[in-house]
Amino acid sequence: MYISGEAAKLHQCLINVIKNGIEAMPEGGQLSVSLKKLGSEAWLSVTDSGTGMSEEQLERLGTPFYTTKDKGTGLGTMVVYSIVRAMGGEIKVKSEENKGTSFTIALPIVQNSQPKGT
Repeated sequence: MYISGEAAKLHQCLINVIKNGIEAMPEGGQLSVSLKKLGSEAWLSVTDSGTGMSEEQLERLGTPFYTTKDKGTGLGTMVVYSIVRAMGGEIKVKSEENKGTSFTIALPIVQNSQPKGT
């Protein structure tokens, strides 16, 4: 399964999303990463058992300088949204307060492509 885009930028997206998941669990918890093919898309999901977010917080995700953390710039998630959109993808977020968040990056699959370096 291949997607089109820069490996370094996708790597940065994963770092940001996983870091956010870990930071949402200050007392520990579970974080899982999964990849599956759904139709013509690759779905990469990061799910945590952390603090979760309210509807209002979900609506503001990806907005520059908006953060749900005490310490943070609010730019990490904005960068993720920007990179994913530039790659022709979309982001789906499901969250429930005090139960956790699932952050899914859906990217179009490229047919008959060969990897071009790392």
